[in-house]
Amino acid sequence: MGTRSNEELASQSPDSKTQIQRYIRLTNLIPELLDMVDNSVLKEAGKLQMALRPAVELSYLSEAEQTALLEVMEGEIRTPSHAQAIKMRSFSEQGKLNPDVILSIMQEEKPNQVEQFKMPKARIAKFFPAGTPAQKMEDTIVKALELYRKRERAMER
Repeated sequence: MGTRSNEELASQSPDSKTQIQRYIRLTNLIPELLDMVDNSVLKEAGKLQMALRPAVELSYLSEAEQTALLEVMEGEIRTPSHAQAIKMRSFSEQGKLNPDVILSIMQEEKPNQVEQFKMPKARIAKFFPAGTPAQKMEDTIVKALELYRKRERAMER
């Protein structure tokens, strides 16, 4: 039984056959999107960069859909996350991807863009038993603040 070319290439390369399949899939991207993947690999500052996995998902979009996406990306000055790329591919497969849908998806707040509030654990540790998980501490603090707000409002009346 013969081996597939990506398997043969993988045996001679540090990349897995799956990774090689991803690289091959990128040939379905329009040149401008492919350049963004290259910019990411080359770490070119000041240029839009796109990670490999979102790019692979976007390679399944039609050329017209990729062009519409490119216009939105340039207008919003952002690239899609992997989850956003998967969502666009799904809409495309359903025949429902258009520039408005692309814009809506691209304007969604990405989890890594949500502003975080951090506080040294040592500052609040005295209020919790040793070994209390961070999520339980966070939930307790939020509940305490909700009670505090209720009390403040009651005092204002």
